[in-house]
Amino acid sequence: MHHKEWVTVYDYYEAEDNGLVAYYLMPAEDSVLNVDGMFEAGHFPVAADEVIITQETAEILFPGTGFADCVGRTFSFCGRTWTVSAVTIPQKAAFNEHFRADLYYMRTQKAAIFIPYETLKTFGEKKENPAFAGSLMCVVRGMANDQTKRQAVEDALFMEIPGMEEGQKGWANYYLQKIDERSEQIDQVMKVFYAVFFTMCLLICLYMVSVIRTELFYRRKELGYLQIFGLPKRSVLQMLWGEHLVRACAAFILALAATLILILLYGIIFGGLVLPSWATFPACLLFAALYLLFAYGTARKYLKTSIRELIT
Repeated sequence: MHHKEWVTVYDYYEAEDNGLVAYYLMPAEDSVLNVDGMFEAGHFPVAADEVIITQETAEILFPGTGFADCVGRTFSFCGRTWTVSAVTIPQKAAFNEHFRADLYYMRTQKAAIFIPYETLKTFGEKKENPAFAGSLMCVVRGMANDQTKRQAVEDALFMEIPGMEEGQKGWANYYLQKIDERSEQIDQVMKVFYAVFFTMCLLICLYMVSVIRTELFYRRKELGYLQIFGLPKRSVLQMLWGEHLVRACAAFILALAATLILILLYGIIFGGLVLPSWATFPACLLFAALYLLFAYGTARKYLKTSIRELIT
């Protein structure tokens, strides 16, 4: 990869003592063990001497002790004292997709200890990747929001893969392939969504035409008598347009409130925020502007009718 300054490399470090094997633990923002649901008890380590242990390690170190009671307890490993911050069971099927995404964990033994990377680096042994020789665990931070970085990563990882036909290439990273597949599916769904959305907008516009014209028809006497009592057509037009402006503002506020409520509900239920596209706000403003423009034009055209025709 040309932009090596974007890349943070994590070498494979390992340590072993009394049948227990220690593996590296990336920082919280990068570690697969920081995914929700990975811990049976405890929290992600925040101190250099805090570690995560597996169920088998807990049974060896603290026999007969519940997982929750293991959290906070200390033990000795490689001549150092460690504090248990969490207990995990990576063998569970629910954990496999995330846990095995870290290629350094592909051959993890059941009785394992996960020690913060910078700490393990000071006494652990640097080894080849046990699952894929010659490969390294790397992080390119901000790739999801930077198309240049994403393209650089794709170019670096789109290569000939063992087992594929000669001349064919594929993603060396499973998640890049997964993202591409999901993105393509979303694109197809969004095309259908926008087609339905614009069809609905057209129907709504036709409905508004009917509503505005019907409303003006039933208010024709009111409009005529307002002019008889000395109110200029311009003032009557401003009054009608102002009514529609208030309606549009009220509709916009209600839509905004409903959107915020849905975002909060999604966050509470699924634990994350999904924000509307940046194009949503200008699209709403454009739709409101078209509505007000049509209301103004229709009212102006209607007021060209003579007062006698309006009140009879």
